[in-house]
Amino acid sequence: KAAYGEIEEFCSTLTPKEGYTYLHILAMGSAEYWGHNRNCDSFPEENLIKYHKTFETTPAMLYRNHINKDPSRSYGKVIFACYNMGMHRVELICECQNELVEDINQEIRLGKFPATSMATKTPSDRCSICGNRARTRQEYCTHLQNELGRLYPDGRRVVAINDDALIFFDISKVVRPADVTSSVLVKVAQEVVTSSAELAEIDGLFDKTAE
Repeated sequence: KAAYGEIEEFCSTLTPKEGYTYLHILAMGSAEYWGHNRNCDSFPEENLIKYHKTFETTPAMLYRNHINKDPSRSYGKVIFACYNMGMHRVELICECQNELVEDINQEIRLGKFPATSMATKTPSDRCSICGNRARTRQEYCTHLQNELGRLYPDGRRVVAINDDALIFFDISKVVRPADVTSSVLVKVAQEVVTSSAELAEIDGLFDKTAE
């Protein structure tokens, strides 16, 4: 009810298609205000402002649990993306076929809000400690290889800074989201941090994927 102005404006001119549901999704927040995500990926606000529209223009498809290799398995797509300057986050409007999102609609009717997580392609990322820029996990410095998530005594944390070009192609319904702005962030004691680059390799993706 207190939607961001650009979202309100877009929805006021939207003519819904019969048999479709339209979802308002909070995709992700900027590193300066929301910090890094669970995969220790950091997304500077300047870069989100520059590239958030790729959610809309790619377009990013809606998947479940990042099973995103086959677009025919998606259940919708992003039709509008904006950057909320007041809340420092990316917000989306997604169009979905009713029969494919009945479970989501049921959760919303029960007052629950399904967790989501995005995926992006980027040519490289940069170490927050030494500044090493890597195109693959094999090019990672020792900090990102062995100390991901570590907090140094001087307050610096080891994260991968995503300040290169971004192409957002996936917004997924997930059980365990990476970004605090997409769900409630739960920290688990002695949790093992897995970089998004490693997750991309596990999934067989050639481009680095950050969730």
